[in-house]
Amino acid sequence: MGLGKYDKRNCAVSFGAVAMKLRARETDIFSLAFLDIISCAFGAVVLLLIISRPEMATEGGASESRDLLRQIYSSEAENVQIAELNEQEKLNLEGNKNRNRALADQIDDIQQSTRNEEFKSSQLAQSRAAIEQKKKMIEKLAQLQETTPDPEPTEEVGGIAVDSDYVIFVIDTSGSMRDKWGRVKGVIDNVLTMHPKVRGFQILNDNGFYLKKKGGWINDTKGERSLALIQTNRWSPSSSSNPYEGIVEALRAYGKPGRKLAIYVFGDDFSSRRYDDTAAAISALNRTGVTGKKLARIHGIGFATTSNNYGTVDGGAYTFSVLMSAVARENEGTYLSLSR
Repeated sequence: MGLGKYDKRNCAVSFGAVAMKLRARETDIFSLAFLDIISCAFGAVVLLLIISRPEMATEGGASESRDLLRQIYSSEAENVQIAELNEQEKLNLEGNKNRNRALADQIDDIQQSTRNEEFKSSQLAQSRAAIEQKKKMIEKLAQLQETTPDPEPTEEVGGIAVDSDYVIFVIDTSGSMRDKWGRVKGVIDNVLTMHPKVRGFQILNDNGFYLKKKGGWINDTKGERSLALIQTNRWSPSSSSNPYEGIVEALRAYGKPGRKLAIYVFGDDFSSRRYDDTAAAISALNRTGVTGKKLARIHGIGFATTSNNYGTVDGGAYTFSVLMSAVARENEGTYLSLSR
């Protein structure tokens, strides 16, 4: 049989063999794929049984699982307790902060009350000191009134003798008096006006410095008086708030027997505080050597200022009033206090 010829028998045999092989493969139910599926299904069944019925597991594994579960539950319970304790601690801490703030506020209130009481006590002590100073001044004035004879009757205006021909002003030129300078000039003008006849006047400060014309007199004409008052605006020599030197200079330069002289001392403070010694020294200098008569009338005019809510006058004005009240009484003069 050649290659190109078709053999019907051989073809039938070949197709039959192939069909038999195919039929044999289709009927093999225990193949590898089937076994693989069966194994997986069995494993899944076993796993489900273990999960659903833990008693089927080994006794040791079940015991460990129970222990672990107990530990987990215990840890969770402890965490809850810790969280509750932390929350309680936070509440306690916030409460303590609130109490501390309240205590701090109470302490501030107490301290403020203490400061207020201390301030009131200080004000009360100052008031008592001022009252005591007033009492001492009144007692000293009473003593002077008992020991000093009254001067002879003279021509007076407002309680001030105005029989002098010459007038000298001894003026404190410290800063506190410069603040009152408008009042000072007004009083100078009033004093010169109330004297019926003034041949001349002079202006010195408390340390003995002259406004002008040292050793001479300023004529009491309208023009000369106005010019002198204007010149005092720029006049500010050094001052110690002690009129002793100015009074001594006025007495030594202008005090002469037979001359009718009046000295007016203006001030608001006496820095020395040596009242008796200063008054005695001035009184001893203000007399002639033969007859003992006074060379000049010495008057005092105090410029007091109310210094606080209690209506009391500043302490400096009291010291000046104590000194000049004594000097005026011992030297035939008058003391006036001009308060504002």
